[in-house]
Amino acid sequence: MKDNLFKTPKDKLIIAIDNVASLGEIEDLIKETYLFCGWYKIGLEVSTAYGIDTMINLVKKYKAKVFFDGKFHDIPNTVGHATAKLVQKNVDMMTVHCSAGARALERAVENKGDTCILGVTVLTSHTEEDCLHIFGSPVNEKVYQFAEDALNSKMDGIVCSPNELLMLCMDPQFNDLIKITPGIQPDWTVTNDQNRTMTPKDAILNGATAIVVGRGITQQKDRAEAAQLVLQQIIDAMLIAK
Repeated sequence: MKDNLFKTPKDKLIIAIDNVASLGEIEDLIKETYLFCGWYKIGLEVSTAYGIDTMINLVKKYKAKVFFDGKFHDIPNTVGHATAKLVQKNVDMMTVHCSAGARALERAVENKGDTCILGVTVLTSHTEEDCLHIFGSPVNEKVYQFAEDALNSKMDGIVCSPNELLMLCMDPQFNDLIKITPGIQPDWTVTNDQNRTMTPKDAILNGATAIVVGRGITQQKDRAEAAQLVLQQIIDAMLIAK
């Protein structure tokens, strides 16, 4: 199943539904952009505000795929049960924090059914200093360890910043892991709370399976044009990589 999720350039663009003021504006965003992207990421903000079921149904209405980025992080039993409940809601992809530990990842995998499941490594908001303070290791070292944990737990892939892509792609053991990268900032965006960032084109060239773009599309005056421009960068990168 996972081999068919990211075949086309459109499938490689995931729009993050964050920082959107109302449910009506979320639908407007989807209406304006669904021709240019294959996925919408539902995170904690909108699922808390409007409910998971409401958001899933809205995305599915436009024949797009749902990436539920709940970043589950709890004891193994809870993570496993929460995963089982979530997959019944017809999400296409979901996340669990690798820092929850290998047993939690394994329990999630046991209950994922046909849903693509990803392990979140080190958040893109974390600097080198943040990572050392939280995990006691540099970013690259910790991302590598978490990627191995995800691989050994038989997860479908990982979430990492684009800065770690080249390191992971140099190790053949990670070749089959899906690599989803947030921290994508098109040239027209300003710096925000993400620290380890890259343009859409460079992220695809560095080995991203798909990219997550939020404010670079959702906060632009012409959101359809922004989505189309990001899609074109993906197409350009795929042509170069051939």
